[in-house]
Amino acid sequence: PRQFAVAITFFCNLEQTVSQETLLNLHWNGSRASNRSRALIACISQFRSRLSLGGESGFTLLRALGRGYRLTLQPLSWL
Repeated sequence: PRQFAVAITFFCNLEQTVSQETLLNLHWNGSRASNRSRALIACISQFRSRLSLGGESGFTLLRALGRGYRLTLQPLSWL
């Protein structure tokens, strides 16, 4: 359920940077502070793997250092 909610957040903010703090507040608000960042990193890694977000699917999930994450849509090469 949490991975789905994170996915919805990224797809609703396609091509926009979503801050780590926003993700933590939306999806890990009740968790202990020490576990929140690790849980987010694990969730992002699983999300990236499950949806092939390294570019193979047409989408890439990028880390914007110091800012958060950005889901981008790659241009179709055959057009």
